[in-house]
Amino acid sequence: MPQQTENVLNVILSDLANEEPFATALNHWNRPSPVLTLEEYAGILFEQGETDLVMYQKVYPIISKRRDDFFQFISCSALTTYLQKIDSGFKVSFIGEFKRRIHKKFPNVNSIYAFKRVIVYGRF
Repeated sequence: MPQQTENVLNVILSDLANEEPFATALNHWNRPSPVLTLEEYAGILFEQGETDLVMYQKVYPIISKRRDDFFQFISCSALTTYLQKIDSGFKVSFIGEFKRRIHKKFPNVNSIYAFKRVIVYGRF
């Protein structure tokens, strides 16, 4: 499961959505991550009788080769919902500001983005 609360692009997107004028353009909606912490998953599985757990966070490195690679990566997932919900008059400026913040965080074209996923395995 993607660890959205720790993935930098998701944090940038969520922060942007909480700022004006975009917060109003989104009717103060922001997409909460449904992914829990490893501790929370361990507790849930333990309560269900699981004691043989393997749980970890894995980083999948994404290397940019072009300036907008990281934007393209998130535009096919998390960004989609925001663009569906935002007032149409703000889409262009929202995308522009999001790209600007991504470029500020990753100023070099040859950058690494550590995309994190939670891996959970157990046997009952």
